[in-house]
Amino acid sequence: YDSEINLTVSWFWVSWFWDGGINVVIGDNTNGIRKARNFDTIRQALSYLVVAISEMYPDSDFAKKWPNG
Repeated sequence: YDSEINLTVSWFWVSWFWDGGINVVIGDNTNGIRKARNFDTIRQALSYLVVAISEMYPDSDFAKKWPNG
């Protein structure tokens, strides 16, 4: 929030038998979507977010706390 980084992480169930995975979006519809990906696990999604945000917003408070993702 402090770095004004907009993102969405959501879990979509496509049917009872199939998991659509975890969708990660950096950005938003108002200001533009910068990246969007789908992952099988929350661990993959969070690891990706740490690296991507640190690279995309190197001057943010987040990147200063996690400089190498």
